[in-house]
Amino acid sequence: MRERYLKKTALVIALVAFAFPYFVDLRWKFAIGTVLFFAFLKLALGKSWRKDAGLKIPKRQAWLVLGLTGTLFLISRALIPHLLIGNPIAFVWHEDWVWRASPFLQVLNEEIVLRALLLGFLAKQIRSERAISWGAALLFMLLHWLFYRYNVKGPAFLSPLTLLNLFIFGLVCNSLYLKTRHIGFGFALHAGWNLTRFGGVYYLDKQLVAEGITFNSIEGSLWLTALMAVFYAGVNRKT
Repeated sequence: MRERYLKKTALVIALVAFAFPYFVDLRWKFAIGTVLFFAFLKLALGKSWRKDAGLKIPKRQAWLVLGLTGTLFLISRALIPHLLIGNPIAFVWHEDWVWRASPFLQVLNEEIVLRALLLGFLAKQIRSERAISWGAALLFMLLHWLFYRYNVKGPAFLSPLTLLNLFIFGLVCNSLYLKTRHIGFGFALHAGWNLTRFGGVYYLDKQLVAEGITFNSIEGSLWLTALMAVFYAGVNRKT
């Protein structure tokens, strides 16, 4: 009983460590949060922590994940400036390498919590994988809406198209996890995008623009949403 209580306590602390970087303005916030998150997550999950966290990736697939992450990063580097053509918002790479590397840790933590842990928990309660995937994708979309709607750095209203894109993106990552039972390919897609998307800052008339305001210009793109829908259909294509 005592061990069970300690594991639950460790899991709560791990989730607090996961959320911590989103509410502070520190240079090393994701590094600090990640170290604490992994330390307490390992205590909470015990010997099976790598499997439960979706980190048990076959070696051949692990190399593929690395290659995909790099490839998608290069694609996003070309794609994001293209999406801003004709838009007064300008993208500039951040000079601080810690800032530019932070999305890597951010995505790693998000994929563990919102994919492996959440889907693993839901799978014990619900039999339908489709219901599990759609429910988790709705939560992924809702968390983005809440975070940017009430962001102290500049609240933003995410458009219906932006929310749809986030929902489909969540479905894609959920499907990849449910097919492989690891976060590798979802991480590659998520990190490949975020390393560019949040590796810089955005300006409007030489003034910094709040992160949330840029979502409707980038994630709210009609053809990007359509592309994500096609990708989702491809991931779920029956062979």
